[in-house]
Amino acid sequence: SIVKKHSKEGYTYLRDKYPIPYKCYEGILHHHERIDGSGYPSNLKDYQISLFGRIIAIADVYDALISDRPYRKGVAPNEALEYILAGSENLFDINLVEQFSKKIQPYPAGTIVRLSNGSIAIVVENFEGRGFRPVVRVFKHGEKEIEPYIMDLWDSSTMSITILGQIIE
Repeated sequence: SIVKKHSKEGYTYLRDKYPIPYKCYEGILHHHERIDGSGYPSNLKDYQISLFGRIIAIADVYDALISDRPYRKGVAPNEALEYILAGSENLFDINLVEQFSKKIQPYPAGTIVRLSNGSIAIVVENFEGRGFRPVVRVFKHGEKEIEPYIMDLWDSSTMSITILGQIIE
């Protein structure tokens, strides 16, 4: 219950100390509200939640999930994005989640991934709007080292190949 006070206290503190646009104060106040009304401090629903509050809610959860905390290790960006996508109907504004997912790269450059064709690759390039379909450098098939080659997962010839997950080494 103490933690749940920070939205309102942050809002009040900033409103009293700093002259910033009102929509910024609202965003701070509403960033823990959820589309289904399950959030706090006011259990607002849908468009009762300010636009900035709905935006900050998504960014705040993403940041909380990928960041290490004293009590747990952060999750991989792809897992955090999957969590947000899964909550887009109940917790978050589905239209804003769609926009957010176009900007976030679930497999940042340098991430080692397992592909559905049995290959292991490293992500070398990402493009806006196609985060789950990056350009990768394949360097292994199964456990066998191979001559590295580039594969664009957006290319029509590779559309049947998907990323199964990140490999942590």
